[in-house]
Amino acid sequence: MKEFPVQKIRIFIGISLSDEARRYATSVIDKLSVFLKDVRWVRPDNLHITIKFIGWCDQSFVPDIVRVMEKCSTFLPAKISVGGVGGFPSQDRAKVIWVGTKDPEGKIENMFRLVDSELARMGIKREMRRFHPHITIGRATAKAVNIPELDIDKGKLPVEFDVKDIVLFRSELKSTGAEYSILHRIK
Repeated sequence: MKEFPVQKIRIFIGISLSDEARRYATSVIDKLSVFLKDVRWVRPDNLHITIKFIGWCDQSFVPDIVRVMEKCSTFLPAKISVGGVGGFPSQDRAKVIWVGTKDPEGKIENMFRLVDSELARMGIKREMRRFHPHITIGRATAKAVNIPELDIDKGKLPVEFDVKDIVLFRSELKSTGAEYSILHRIK
């Protein structure tokens, strides 16, 4: 019997941004890029909120992952507000720079818990860090950076949008950075 090679792909489950949220995050990148030079900024078309980074997995898992995502549709629609800026592990030693999000109804948090536990049953490693929904806008390229105190939201109303779907993204690593494409969308 002939065996076929395993097709591995790099994937994650996330939320696409509204146009207004994408413009907001892009405006934050524009403001911070003046001060922070050793950062690889995320392209506007790659901006998103990650629910669960899965990483490399066998392509045959995709239908089962989509079924887990379908269970999450019970949490939709969900409201998210976007605003502020921060970094991991901290604002003054940031390796990852992010725009904050708030999940006032807790639906995105519940979605994460369901995804994490269901995927663990499939053998996908559980997330060990506390879930902190955010929009990654940049990554320090060498040493950690100190994010300057800027009044990013001065005079602005919070950007809010309704999450109407969740997405299974494919992430392809290229010399210019990761490139994302949509494998599946659940409304």
